[in-house]
Amino acid sequence: MKDKIMMIVFVLILGTILATTLVGVDAFTEPMIAKNEKIKELSTILKTFGIEYTDETIEKVFTDNISTIVYPEMTIYKVSSGEMAFPFEGSGFQGPIIGVAVMADDKKTITAVGIKSQVETPGLGSRITEKQFLDSFIGKQFDPELILVGAGKSSNKTDVDGITGATMSCIALIKVINDDYKIFNSTFKGD
Repeated sequence: MKDKIMMIVFVLILGTILATTLVGVDAFTEPMIAKNEKIKELSTILKTFGIEYTDETIEKVFTDNISTIVYPEMTIYKVSSGEMAFPFEGSGFQGPIIGVAVMADDKKTITAVGIKSQVETPGLGSRITEKQFLDSFIGKQFDPELILVGAGKSSNKTDVDGITGATMSCIALIKVINDDYKIFNSTFKGD
């Protein structure tokens, strides 16, 4: 009986020590994780706008070149040339897809798309982050929305070529961008 009590006491003490250590590590790393997420967000926005920066200058370059406009529906990023970017976030095929789409002055033509994070299948769905696919959005228009077509079959200003083998991820990305564009567009009705 004494051995069982000693074992229970040992497990409780060890559990308390480990739980306290985990809470301490979490509290210690939380600010670093938040800072890294912020840098990743700024980096995605700057890259998508085509603005150069270094790791040391990222925050200053962002502040000097991009205005952040916070609306109740979403945050919009604007550069002096008049281009605006809206963030998009939604469910991909395997998990969340988060990124930003840059719009021309007409607020319906895409000039760039960037992906901040995604968890699609490596080598298949993750191909939505490839430059060639993201470049296929350039010049496409929401009229009223983007349409995914088979690879190499784009013939209209609304058509975006899919990626063979990554159809579900492409469908998910187009849906996410279309959904958040509707919010962006309604924010600027009449502007």
